Amino acid sequence: TVLARDHGPLTKQSVVTVQINVDDVNDNAPVFSLSSYHTSVREGDAVGSQVLQVAATDADIGQNANVTFSMSFVNQTQFDIEPLTGRIFIAQTLNGEVRD
Repeated sequence: TVLARDHGPLTKQSVVTVQINVDDVNDNAPVFSLSSYHTSVREGDAVGSQVLQVAATDADIGQNANVTFSMSFVNQTQFDIEPLTGRIFIAQTLNGEVRD
């Protein structure tokens, strides 16, 4: 509640109720559901096949709680990840004889 009062000879005043919303700040880091993920693939697995699904949550609220995923391997193109789902899939034909 806020009170406004003038300084006239006959003091007048008014009261209003104020609601203050505190917006969330992006102060929490995302947390993966597992501390590490392990899987294996076969050379013959088809392009587009799911290899693994990762998951993470963020304790913030609203848009600050949205989590997106990406992969950051230099010169790594055999696998890719769907940014919104965390689904990791085979992006190129796998060749066990060729190693990067």
